Amino acid sequence: LSGEVPYTIGRLPKLIQFRVFSNNLYGELPPDFGRYSMLESFEVSSNRFTGRLPEYLCANGMLLGVVAQENNLASELPNSLGNCTSLLIVRVHNNRLSGNIPIGLWTLSKLTTLMI
Repeated sequence: LSGEVPYTIGRLPKLIQFRVFSNNLYGELPPDFGRYSMLESFEVSSNRFTGRLPEYLCANGMLLGVVAQENNLASELPNSLGNCTSLLIVRVHNNRLSGNIPIGLWTLSKLTTLMI
């Protein structure tokens, strides 16, 4: 697959899993992703996404995994990830991330994998 992800996909209220890894997708991820959904799994690795991870990925408190390695994501990780007590996996290595790691990531008791 190739192309951009439409911004409206981040507003699907019943979306639980978003998995589009190993494609040729590019552009910025919708900023509202997770804000209106029941998102548990967010996997966008091995594409050409730019910009930053959406701030609201864990707005529902049910997000279990963020897998976004091997893209061109930049900026800092969203601070909201540090408040996501359900998180098990965060894999965001091989990007162009900068800045500080959200302090809350170090205290997530369910986190089993952290690759930055």
